[in-house]
This record gives sequence, structure tokens and C-alpha cells, in this order.
Amino acid sequence: METIKESSTKSDAKHKRRRSQAEKVGRRKYIIKLLHRLEAKLDRVDKRTRVIMASLIEYMDPGKDYLSMVVCKDEVDQAILWELSTATSAGWSTTEIAERLLPEYKLNRFQVLRRIKRMNKCLEAEMGRPVAESCEHRWVMTPYVHRIMGATKEEIEDMK
Repeated sequence: METIKESSTKSDAKHKRRRSQAEKVGRRKYIIKLLHRLEAKLDRVDKRTRVIMASLIEYMDPGKDYLSMVVCKDEVDQAILWELSTATSAGWSTTEIAERLLPEYKLNRFQVLRRIKRMNKCLEAEMGRPVAESCEHRWVMTPYVHRIMGATKEEIEDMK
């Protein structure tokens, strides 16, 4: 009987609780590794939804909310988008947009240009189409974005 008890106690000693991965590498490193894995999963989901959106782009037009969510980071971007949508068919230069937004946001033409290019880049990545096009150093909103904004140039000119 004593030999049976001894062997059972030896087997219990062999099956100690193993250390978790967090205990092995450290809690902070484990959390960082977990965050990187979650971010990679999120990126894969984003890529899949972009593929779906790209395939269905002919059948649907997103709303203003979606456009501003994708393109605009803050209220300055929204103001620039509004200025571009109210532009005439000739468009606005970055200097004119900066002058129109100067009292409120204190922008110069280089900041406006940088923001327009960033907005173009964001919408190109998301939908494959730019927000605005440059025609002789003047920026004109693309017809696709005008359709999303819901107002034609004539309606905007009538509002003025």
C-alpha cells in the first residue's frame, strides 16, 4: 500500500500547474502581443469590407455621414469640404479657400492643400475615387462626391 501512495504523490508532483504565457513573458509584453493580434484581425476585416464596397460601388452611393467619416478628421476638414462643394464650376484655389476660412480657422494655403491631398488619399484608399481634382491650380469637387453630397452646383448657387 505504501508504494501505491508514494507513486500517487509523485504523479501529483509531476502535474504542477503550468505557467501562463503572461507569466512567462511578462504581463505587459503579453498584452502588447495580444493587441497586435487584435489589430491585425481588424485590418483583415477592413480589407474585406473594402473589397465588398469596391465590388458594390456601382449599385450604391454612400451618404454624407459616411463620406465625412472616411474623409474628415475634424471640423476644419468638413469646412474645406463644404467650401469645395459650394465652389463654382471653375473651382477655388487653395488661397481663396484659406481666405474664406481665415477668420475662423486661421489656415494658410499650404495647410489647405495638404488637407485636400490627405482627403483625396483617404477616399482613394476607401473607394478608389478622389474628393477633388486640380484644374489649373484650382480645386473642383468631383461629380461623384457632388452626388454623395446631394446638391448640384446649380442648387448651391441658387442658395447663395
